[in-house]
Amino acid sequence: KLALFILAIPAFLYLNKFKSVAEKISVDRKLFFLIILFPLTFLTSIINDSSEMLLLQLTYMIPSIFILTISLFALNRIGEEKFFGIISFSVVVISTFFSLIGLLQVMDVELIPLPQIIIPGSTIGHRGFAAEYLLPAIPFLLILKNYIKKDYTPLLLFAGVINLSFLFFTRSRSALVLSILILIVLFVYIILKKDHKDKIKTLVPIIGVYIISFLLSLIPPIKGERSDFGLNAASVVDTENRSNKMRMNFWSASLQMIKENPISGVGLQRWSGIYPKYYGDEFVDSHIYFVHAIHSHNDFLELFAENGFAAPIVYLIIILLILYNLYKKSKSNENYYLILLSSLSTVGFSLIAFPMSKFSSYFFFAIAAGLALNAVKEKVIKFSFRQISYVLIILFVIGIFTSYIRLNSELSYIKAIEYKNGGDYGNMVKQLDNVNKVLYPYDATKQPVEYYTSIGYYRLRKLDEALTHSLNAERLSSHNPIVLHNTAGI
Repeated sequence: KLALFILAIPAFLYLNKFKSVAEKISVDRKLFFLIILFPLTFLTSIINDSSEMLLLQLTYMIPSIFILTISLFALNRIGEEKFFGIISFSVVVISTFFSLIGLLQVMDVELIPLPQIIIPGSTIGHRGFAAEYLLPAIPFLLILKNYIKKDYTPLLLFAGVINLSFLFFTRSRSALVLSILILIVLFVYIILKKDHKDKIKTLVPIIGVYIISFLLSLIPPIKGERSDFGLNAASVVDTENRSNKMRMNFWSASLQMIKENPISGVGLQRWSGIYPKYYGDEFVDSHIYFVHAIHSHNDFLELFAENGFAAPIVYLIIILLILYNLYKKSKSNENYYLILLSSLSTVGFSLIAFPMSKFSSYFFFAIAAGLALNAVKEKVIKFSFRQISYVLIILFVIGIFTSYIRLNSELSYIKAIEYKNGGDYGNMVKQLDNVNKVLYPYDATKQPVEYYTSIGYYRLRKLDEALTHSLNAERLSSHNPIVLHNTAGI
């Protein structure tokens, strides 16, 4: 995220050199007010005693608001055609680069040394992250087709094979299902909207790329999991599959949280720490450290469970309005339909994963939101380019500041864990003191940082401090078995 804000500065300065194609920026009034309203739905944190997480939650929204705003700014500054040409080219180049490295990695060829802490096969860090980034990126290949010379078409087809085959190599079952659904929707659109000659010219390369990519993905990867494509695909409907069972448990627990707290929710960032209350039998002594309940694997259920009914309703209306606006725009410009398909893939992931919590997953949807917010004929609110520039500058400052603090905190946390593994608990505690507890209260597995501080003090035999920090961790994650186990031990 820090890289996004820093790299966007020269882009912002470059955009300001252009003479605007429009005098003012017009935005859809309904969508604008709903976006403003959405953060206010988190004020239920005051009622559910999680207000200390409010600032963290709001900073999580900064990157998506920034991407939305700069997309809106760029669209009006340089015009639709230039915007689509530049953005599609950038996306295709980056996604192809990521996919090529990922393909080589699953075949045990390290083009760039990557950490092996998580599943191999993704420069973004995780199989799910890669799939949720790549599937929304695929429609940009079709957009780019309209902006390149015919001589470069073979390169574009090659990029399509690289991207799609790596998408299938991630062995993400949700990505496989959603890619088929998106392909069907695209086929229907082409068949209904294009004449016979154009149908064949458009469908043949798409089908060819899809088939070649699918056949390549049948090659068993040397690294990674779920190497058998057939078994992986069949597991989608296997009720005994462990991953499927876990999702059902996550959703069941979410519904129980909603039933008990429908108005205010259980609290911001609290889902993971409360989940064991409903499925505590999973956490026997032999499995107490195997934490897997980090998110509910459904953005709407998690929003509802943590914040009450208002947040998911407003969020759903925002999504529907974005999709509706893109569909209306697609009647005059086919590119918007492809952006709509990209958005639908992210929405699909929202039902079975947690793209709202992953920067790489919501990136393209934020761009789509900026395009959908732009309005011409409907009821609009008009802003000057100067006003939008000021908003972007404010977002730059806040984004860089908070991202830098969070990055430094994570680096201090990682160093502390290294000291812990080496038995140096004094330096472990010192490093954890450098962690900002407001912007980095949890690690990547939703374990409270206070829990690790407690461990450090316990090993130093400072039991009063250990108990204080363990109770702080318990307040953040009330039913976390590891935290409770630690408190009981002290």
